[in-house]
Amino acid sequence: MKKIKFEDAVEEYLEHKKMYVRNSTYDSYYRRIYGYVVPFFEGKYVSTIDKKTIIEWQKYLFNNQISIKYINKIRSVLHNFFKYLIEYHDLENNPVAQAPRLIDNAPEENISFWEFDEFERFIRIVDDPEYYRFFMFLYYTGARKGEARAITWNQIDFKKKVITISRSLERAIKSTGERIVNKPKNGQTRKLIMNKELYEVLYSYYLDRKMNFNFKMNEYVFGVDKPLSDTTITSRKNQY
Repeated sequence: MKKIKFEDAVEEYLEHKKMYVRNSTYDSYYRRIYGYVVPFFEGKYVSTIDKKTIIEWQKYLFNNQISIKYINKIRSVLHNFFKYLIEYHDLENNPVAQAPRLIDNAPEENISFWEFDEFERFIRIVDDPEYYRFFMFLYYTGARKGEARAITWNQIDFKKKVITISRSLERAIKSTGERIVNKPKNGQTRKLIMNKELYEVLYSYYLDRKMNFNFKMNEYVFGVDKPLSDTTITSRKNQY
């Protein structure tokens, strides 16, 4: 392998990843690499980085109060980076794969979720019809927030009472002001059956919207011309 500086290889790698991952994933890679990897490896030649160097890097992060859980997430990005160099620059081995992974002995966090009676108490005081529909949609479908924000009427079949989850909106917006729409996080389209409560709420609103002169099947169900704001959704939920 020809001599290549670590930071130059990183720049090339990120340009490559940009074509194959979601924008939010790319941003995550970018932050982790430039925040926690480049400051340690900058100036080094890739070919000189070995198992010992990786162990020293992990120790460097640990001593800077970075949690083991997060160190291992960053390590996964670095592992992927060296895999790229093996494939495209004939690097002989992956030093991350040779270095032992840190063991996280922190207790598992309990997943917090609402029982049905808790949701009923919550939804009872949601006094804004749009957010009432939105929170109903989230609870009864289990859809991610970005998937719900991206829903258009084209994705709802009221005859079959089926919702097709095929899109997801990212929080970020392009510099042109254009919204970023991707496939769902797992990359797969799925179909969900509406229960009676959700069907009645959405169908009633659908009939109201159809009476409007500017109604379009490709408008956002939650927001019409533009989707509900991600941050406003969170603040409204916390308020209620």
